[in-house]
Amino acid sequence: MSDITDLLGKWRAGDQSARNKAIELLSAEISKIARRLISKEHNSVELTPTELVNESMLRLLGLSRIDWQDRAHFLAMSARAMRQTLVDLARNRSARKRDAQVVTLITFSGDQGSEDTQIDLMELDKALNELERIDPFRARIVDLKYFAGLSNVEIAALENISESTVKRSWRVARAYLSIQLQDQDA
Repeated sequence: MSDITDLLGKWRAGDQSARNKAIELLSAEISKIARRLISKEHNSVELTPTELVNESMLRLLGLSRIDWQDRAHFLAMSARAMRQTLVDLARNRSARKRDAQVVTLITFSGDQGSEDTQIDLMELDKALNELERIDPFRARIVDLKYFAGLSNVEIAALENISESTVKRSWRVARAYLSIQLQDQDA
């Protein structure tokens, strides 16, 4: 873990070889996030996981001097870049079809056997952006848990908080997003 943090610090300082090494070391986790996000959309995405990773890395590399904090921050930003790529694709499809693009995502319950629900990806993105505006910590928990696919234990270790704090934060964020998405439907 500290090796990744050191590499991210060197990347932040402008070391391109540290950037390449950090991405190489985290590539398996980044690919796992991409596969997970694409599988949640049940074939409504025209990208492969590799293409999604490439698009998101281009977004991240295009940002000027990110203050990388640690592995969790990098994975959360990668997941966010992937989410934004998917949102942009949905917007482009929507503009072409003149209809809202609805994708199937796993519910915010976090349960493996839970029912699927229809959520408009653009509305989810809007709700997440609003959550980030009012509560950046809980928005990060959503990015790490829902998009990056980390467990409560992993998030607790990365954020240096208790697992019960992760669970409470996840419940609050999930409730907020559910309310926001229900309000969008109304």
